[in-house]
Parts: sequence; structure tokens; C-alpha cells
Amino acid sequence: MMTLDEVIIGIKEQMGLGDPILIDALHYLKEYSSKQDTITEQLAELEQKNDHVCELAKTVCKAYDRLRNRLAEEYRNDALSWDELKTMTGKPVWVECKFYSHQWAIIGEVYENRIRFYGHRLVDVEPRSEIGETWQAYRKERK
Repeated sequence: MMTLDEVIIGIKEQMGLGDPILIDALHYLKEYSSKQDTITEQLAELEQKNDHVCELAKTVCKAYDRLRNRLAEEYRNDALSWDELKTMTGKPVWVECKFYSHQWAIIGEVYENRIRFYGHRLVDVEPRSEIGETWQAYRKERK
């Protein structure tokens, strides 16, 4: 296959100087072809950058999901189980009880079947068997 330069030289040789309009058209075609190659290269670069941006977007979305899940875990306020309470000695919890007002308390001693809470008006030992029935503890105050 001949290049455009070879075609232009051939026309000039066969036709003397050749038809100026044809020669101009061939030069234009050569410039267009060169620009087309440049545009193709630029498109390839843009596709590569787009792929990189897509990967970055995926990374950001994953990080956002991890943060959202961590915050949801941190701010959840489910009722604490007995096993959770056993690991929280010395930490504050919100205690709701049928027999006295709801209040903040500090987890004191944890026994096999009882737990001691220290609070403003409360120094009490609650039986494990009554958790969820007569009393419940939470990480945060419930409104």
C-alpha cells in the first residue's frame, strides 16, 4: 500500500506538476489523516484516564460504604446483651427499669447471674434472668 506522500510524488511525476486542485486535496487528505491519528491517540488516552477515574470512583464508594457501616455500628443503640454488658465494666450505660426512673449508670461488678450498676440514685444489682423483662441497658439514652 502506498503512502499519501508516494501518491503525491507519483502524480507530480506523471502529470508534470500535476493538477493543483488534486495535489491540494491530497495534501489536505494527508493533514486530515495525521490529525485523525492524533485524535485516535487522544481518545485512547482519555479512555485510559476514564478507566482510572472509574477505579478511583469505585475506591471512593467502597471507602464511603465502610465509613457508613462503621458510623452505623458506632451510633446504633440496640439493647445490650448480657455478654456485651460483661465486657463493659466501668463504662456508662443507659438503664431503663420498670421499678425506677431511667438513668445513666456505671457498670460495676459483673457476677455469674447478676450485675451491679452505680448511678445517681441507683446502686443496684440486677438479675440476669430479668434482662429484657424488668430492665434493659443501652449504649445511649433513648428518647
